[in-house]
Amino acid sequence: MKTHPIFGLILKDFYSIRGYLIRQIGLLLVIYLIIGVAMKTMSMLPAMLMLGVTMSLISIFSLDESSRWNAYALTLPITPRDLVISKYLIYYGGMYAVGLLASLFSAAVDTVLFHNGEDAVENLILGVGGGLAILIIYSLVISVDIPLYLKLGIEKSRIPTTLTFLVPFVAIFPTVSYWGPWLANMDWSSVNWPVVILIALAALAVIVLVSCRVSIRIMEQKEY
Repeated sequence: MKTHPIFGLILKDFYSIRGYLIRQIGLLLVIYLIIGVAMKTMSMLPAMLMLGVTMSLISIFSLDESSRWNAYALTLPITPRDLVISKYLIYYGGMYAVGLLASLFSAAVDTVLFHNGEDAVENLILGVGGGLAILIIYSLVISVDIPLYLKLGIEKSRIPTTLTFLVPFVAIFPTVSYWGPWLANMDWSSVNWPVVILIALAALAVIVLVSCRVSIRIMEQKEY
């Protein structure tokens, strides 16, 4: 049975950083479990684990760059499109897997430890909802960062990619006085959540697909 090159590329990237990724997630999990117990809330856990995963996955670009993997891979039956798509799949796949699991875990721990099991369904929905909101922000950030990694390289893109992570969160604080009261007074029960979620996911999918197409174009134009 013939295996598609993209699957092999994903396995290559995963095994390259598996040990480091597990240690990074484990360390952040222990640290933010302790902080969460002390603060009596696990709300920081999903965001910090997702940040740890996204930072860890940068290593796959660094390893490819230092070993000149892409130049070698293109001498094989592998196309620039295969190389780019595999990166998007492992990056977004890893981020969403960890993000959703962390959101479920933090909501469950919050419910059991700090709410005595009360309103379990509501706490679960809020926890997963908060995690999805953070995932959307990170997804938009990564859609900018991957083309930068491929165009500039890891070293040259460190400052611009750091800014892409900081800007969305820093922008919240100066503007919260405008949209905070509006959110606080909103009748959340009247919101058509399936439609809102569908529109948000569709818009996000379009942005990621455009980002992927830009990255493929960058890879096709690179000279090795």
